Amino acid sequence: MIKFFRHIRKSLLMENKKSKPALPAGRYLKYAIGEIILVVIGILIALGINNWNEKRTTSNQSNIYLKNLNKELNKNIEVLKWESKKFESIAEIAHHYHSKLMDKSSKIEDTIISNFVLKINPIPSLNLSRTVLRDYLNSGFLKDIQNDTLKNKILFLESRYNFYISEIENVNSKYTSDIEPYLLQYADYTEFVDSVGDYKIKKTEFGHQKDAFINNKLLSNKLIWYIGYIKSLQEVTNKRTQSYLETLSSRINTYLND
Repeated sequence: MIKFFRHIRKSLLMENKKSKPALPAGRYLKYAIGEIILVVIGILIALGINNWNEKRTTSNQSNIYLKNLNKELNKNIEVLKWESKKFESIAEIAHHYHSKLMDKSSKIEDTIISNFVLKINPIPSLNLSRTVLRDYLNSGFLKDIQNDTLKNKILFLESRYNFYISEIENVNSKYTSDIEPYLLQYADYTEFVDSVGDYKIKKTEFGHQKDAFINNKLLSNKLIWYIGYIKSLQEVTNKRTQSYLETLSSRINTYLND
């Protein structure tokens, strides 16, 4: 490009030589001005190419983050699907034993109470991966996304994760402060625990306090509350979080393919 401009400058100087002779100082001045213009043009072209390369590099790096974030999203979607099935299983167990224990017409054996105490558990929660998300947010490359809707959804993703986890923690907190103490008070754990680690546990003669489990209004209410909160986690919180991640993943795919 610079050679092209230099060729034009020389052509102009040759034309000037064929026309009216100029003073030597004038010719040198024109030559100097031409050189300066060429240098300035060269610098501007170099800066333009450098800026273009930087933008391309930044765009490529941002797209790499988006691709990795999308993989992380899809992994978390699978975790949420697994947890939804687990929530359903826990709710079914609670409902099954509520039906059995509150049935006046059936004879309740100690084994039914023991199984109930063993199987009514807090909600398990797998960790949702946030490594790529946090790296992306800390990298500064998020600002290079040209789609504000996509950018805002990524910015809100951490809050979405935190809300989901906090809802599980709230239900488990209620379990440990409400249901678990009830079981500890009225169940005899030696009915189904014969050892703890290397220690043998001697069976006691206390037995389960059956009236606390059979046709008991307080236990019935506790189980209804527990089932309700688990179903809310499954059908509202979990589904909305899944939907958010799926929508975000779809938007990332669209953005990368544009």
